Amino acid sequence: MKNYILLMGFFALLFIVGCDDDDYEAPNEVTDVSWVTGVYPGQPTVVNAGEHLSFMDLSQNVISHKWTIEDGNYFLNSKFTRADTILDAFIIPDAGVETEEELINVLFKNAGLNKVRLYNTFPDSVSYNSKNELHAVKQGDVWVIDTTFVVDVYSEIKPAFKVFHNNVEILSVTADEITSLADTATWKSYEIEAGDALKFVDLTTVGRPATRTWWLAGGRTADNAASECLVSYMKMGEFKDNLINASRVIPLGSAKKYIPLKVNVIASTQPFVFDGNLMEAESEVISFNVSGEVASTLGTENDFTAHVSNTNGFDEDIAVKSVRVNGSDATKIELVLAAPIYNTDVVTVAYAGGTIQSLDERELEAFTVQTVKMHFGASILDKSGYGFEGAANGWWIQHTAYWSASEARAASGSYSMKFSNDDVATAPGRIITYGPAPGAINAGDYLVKAKIFKEPGCTVKSFNLAFAKKWVRKELSFEALPEGEWGEVSLVFTQPEDQPEESIFMDVNGPAEYGGGTGVFYVDDIEAIPLETRP
Repeated sequence: MKNYILLMGFFALLFIVGCDDDDYEAPNEVTDVSWVTGVYPGQPTVVNAGEHLSFMDLSQNVISHKWTIEDGNYFLNSKFTRADTILDAFIIPDAGVETEEELINVLFKNAGLNKVRLYNTFPDSVSYNSKNELHAVKQGDVWVIDTTFVVDVYSEIKPAFKVFHNNVEILSVTADEITSLADTATWKSYEIEAGDALKFVDLTTVGRPATRTWWLAGGRTADNAASECLVSYMKMGEFKDNLINASRVIPLGSAKKYIPLKVNVIASTQPFVFDGNLMEAESEVISFNVSGEVASTLGTENDFTAHVSNTNGFDEDIAVKSVRVNGSDATKIELVLAAPIYNTDVVTVAYAGGTIQSLDERELEAFTVQTVKMHFGASILDKSGYGFEGAANGWWIQHTAYWSASEARAASGSYSMKFSNDDVATAPGRIITYGPAPGAINAGDYLVKAKIFKEPGCTVKSFNLAFAKKWVRKELSFEALPEGEWGEVSLVFTQPEDQPEESIFMDVNGPAEYGGGTGVFYVDDIEAIPLETRP
């Protein structure tokens, strides 16, 4: 006779809760074998400490049956409901760690891996058909199913952390310490100057959280979920409503802990100064950084002087129309000029001093003429194609003995275009390779740039770029670049008229009488950026 075993362990089996053991009636006939559970032998199921799992054994024709749990975990009766979150009142007194009941509810208290063992004996061979098939083993005169369910229990999260100033520890809170806003009068007070920073370091391990969020009053940070959170303080005042929230998703859990530290921010003794990064945005707004957060720029337009010049003879001051603080970064001041500017202009800005103050009431110091880094748009050339990616996909090499796609060097990505020549006497007059068509090219000026790597001993001095249809050929010299490292060359390229889609070619002069040379160099990241012309 062939017997079957049906073992059902229920993960968070709440529908069983509230049913007495006597309510259960075994079916007259078992027709299938399956697991209705997330708990599989050898595959840990995760729960929070203080939660329960239910297991039911529906084995047929058993000789003996036994469940075993680990010391520190408990059997529960079935009188609790969904609304019960604390289950200690339902622990079966003096139940020990073994039972012959068919249905068990197990309260897990032990953090870490916990085992629930099912040991059944049968008069005949039985099997459980699943992904990991389970067969009975004969021991003496009986057949034994001995299987273990593993439950990974996560303890309550207990945040721990330290706080540093200039890499010196100023506060340490362990997992077992309890903090409360009611005790702020006894908290440590720490004084820093506006513009200074503190580093908050998460050391939480108890409860195995996956992440954390810092809530830090009065401070500014780039990432409030970082394990090491650097927080800058720009505004004067005392800030004490600080906490860390450590959390995990599976199993769901979180815990908050107040940081028992009063951060007392006083006025900085450092000067409030221009801090660089004077640049134009695509919108033509000019911005620069200062060494603290700005309180207000109201009425300061006349304190700035913006001067604009270009190579065509334009040379004028342009009035500053408005001065404002950047909406997302209060250490950045933005200037809007009263007339358009172009990326072929040279723009300078100076500040005569006035009434701009930081949040800690320092006056911004005057600064002399500073040059604006102008905004340039995107290249009209495909970044991947003219970065030679995909082994120079889209390029047609006329002289394959000299040009080749290479992975030996790359300024970015994986490939560059390699040129190699060891004999100027036999080299073609122009050693050519054609690039992928960039689309229609409008008349106008373009800033053409390329990255070059010269191998030691290379005597080639330049290469040429041209639009194939019009043969407007321009030389990019790299003679002055150092050997053995990537450098950049550039020039202004004028396209005299609109040109429909056509390829671009790159060539090197071969013979010595045309400036040719020997050796190896690599080209990468060719760009052609439209230039704006002042009308």
